[in-house]
Amino acid sequence: SQDEDYADIHAWDLKVNRTGLKMNTEYSILPSPRKADSQAKIDAAWSAAEEAGYDLQQLLVGGNPFGS
Repeated sequence: SQDEDYADIHAWDLKVNRTGLKMNTEYSILPSPRKADSQAKIDAAWSAAEEAGYDLQQLLVGGNPFGS
């Protein structure tokens, strides 16, 4: 976030890759610029989830986003 190319962290997606199995598993994370049309799709999916009664904020605290 201190690199000016990455100043707006919300404008980037993270690609997570996994290689190997079990004890030989390695993960890598690669930042990539968000595609131009993806924000509208993200906003639409978020609105649809909220309208369906899901509380996606629960994912951040280990809760159940689908209710009890």
